[in-house]
Amino acid sequence: MLLQADSATICIAHMKNGTKGAVVHHSRGRGSICPVAALARRVANIQAGPASGCINLVYHIGGRISRVSDRDIGIAVRWGATLDSLMSKGYTLNHVSAHSLQAGRAMAMKLSGASDSTIMRVGRWSSLTYLTYIHSQIGALTAGVAWKMSTAFTFQNVG
Repeated sequence: MLLQADSATICIAHMKNGTKGAVVHHSRGRGSICPVAALARRVANIQAGPASGCINLVYHIGGRISRVSDRDIGIAVRWGATLDSLMSKGYTLNHVSAHSLQAGRAMAMKLSGASDSTIMRVGRWSSLTYLTYIHSQIGALTAGVAWKMSTAFTFQNVG
């Protein structure tokens, strides 16, 4: 039943920046990566474990329990970067980490036309600090701008 959900809202009790009770809402994605389906699978897995289970534990069939660590997430992100051939685009694996997810989210939102206030709210930033996360990716925003600016065109100023 959870996998049929079209949206999900979670409340994060404590975050590393000191914020308490932050609320994040997502709607079902259109592509193969869907935050609602991912959350539904995670909740189902937690429910498969004991009532006192932790969010960073994975409960396997047969009773085996494994822990998801920061290192595991970093390895998964580097694995994804390798599959996406980012190294052929000038990235190095020592510059790819779980923190890349936050920078990538900010960049994807900026490129899709999201407002600064939306990016700040979704990323849970209290200021425009997200701009520091996208500075190394800013080339995607400015690709072709110099060429377009150097193209001669005729216009008439009316006024």
